[in-house]
Amino acid sequence: IDLLSRRIVSMFTLKWFWGIFSFALALDSSVLMLSWKLPKKKLFYLKLATCLSITLAFLFLWRYITYGIIGNNSENYYYTSGWYLVFYLIYFLMELALILICFKTDFWTALFCSTIAYSLQHISERSYEIIVVYMGSISLLTWFILLSLITIIIYLAFYFFVVKRIDYTSFAKIVDHKTQVILSVITLATAIFINAEINRLANDSKSAKEIMCYDFAFSIIVCILDIILELSLVNAKKANLESQKLQEILSDEKSQYEEEKKNMELLNIKYHDIKHLINSTNPNTDPALYKEIKNSLGLYESSVKTGNEAIDVIISKKSKYCYDNKIKFTCTINGEKLNYISPYELYALFENAIDNAIDACKDCDSEKKVISITQSEKDNFLVINFVNYFTEALTFKKGLPQTHKAGDYHGYGMKSMKMIVEKYDGRVLVNTKDDLFILQIFLPLSSYKKQEAITQ
Repeated sequence: IDLLSRRIVSMFTLKWFWGIFSFALALDSSVLMLSWKLPKKKLFYLKLATCLSITLAFLFLWRYITYGIIGNNSENYYYTSGWYLVFYLIYFLMELALILICFKTDFWTALFCSTIAYSLQHISERSYEIIVVYMGSISLLTWFILLSLITIIIYLAFYFFVVKRIDYTSFAKIVDHKTQVILSVITLATAIFINAEINRLANDSKSAKEIMCYDFAFSIIVCILDIILELSLVNAKKANLESQKLQEILSDEKSQYEEEKKNMELLNIKYHDIKHLINSTNPNTDPALYKEIKNSLGLYESSVKTGNEAIDVIISKKSKYCYDNKIKFTCTINGEKLNYISPYELYALFENAIDNAIDACKDCDSEKKVISITQSEKDNFLVINFVNYFTEALTFKKGLPQTHKAGDYHGYGMKSMKMIVEKYDGRVLVNTKDDLFILQIFLPLSSYKKQEAITQ
């Protein structure tokens, strides 16, 4: 028993305990930081505590098993590197399992988080070790303070500059599976190989400190490149998918515009036929019917004529909806100045803006159910102002209000508008004043003047 006790004490030295515990703590913290924004499963904290307990138990069990095989040294480099490979690979898989067990996510998102977390932990630890190589022998307390300080600084910087901006929505569709596997394998292989190499150099008195620092620096560079590449690929894929979605929306709205345009043309024909008929009809034959038809014709005749067919189509459609839902709708713009814009894009632009205004004010008090569309000129820009009241609290991201509604196309309305306007070198501005929502679309007057010169 006494021999076993001495063996256990020799295995679990304070230096070993802090070294392996600092690795586990840093990697666990990195994994949780990357995955914390993911939706959590039921009994999250119980599952998390269980997973962390299992990983800690694994560390002690692994030390007990390997101590009897390779002892407290690493003379056999290839044999020892094999143990390092197995250890770090198992621990990586345990971190991957932790994410899948505790969070509502898919395998590819979990692999993305685990790989970046591993890279981040490796960067912080190797940065610390480069400093230690040149400092020489240091106390365990200095080791603890220095490693903790470097890790905290790197993690905080990464959190505020990267993690806070990551959006895991539809991440499974965004992550390229083959590329993610390749990057994960490269990162793990590089980090584990460097660990084994460092272990050999640490016991080789002939090796210079500079060589160790080169190894450290190389592994840091690989991990940094892995993080940059993974984030860049995700952002590029996300932008591509978003562009495809916006193009789908524009295609749908183009078809809708063509259909509405046909309906408007039929309505115009019916209007002229009915007007001709009623002018030749005796009002005394059926006074009630005659009055109803006259009122209907009056509503049609009062519809806005802006000088732009696409705008007239959408304004006519939305005016009818607002009239039926007791929303006061006014539009005073010169649509001729927008004739250089594609009709279906103009239709989509106004439809999205008006639909947003209707959604915002439909729950307002009756006197605030008002939508106003006006036009002005400022600094060589034509400014179209959409003004309405709103009741719900708004959150903004990159200057645009965010929707909380569900659905494939929700949240793309403002992005679609921004894409159309920027295509014509314009910009979209959103402001709120008390309970007024103000959407301003700036379009360069130079484009209108150029088009006007061509038509003349």
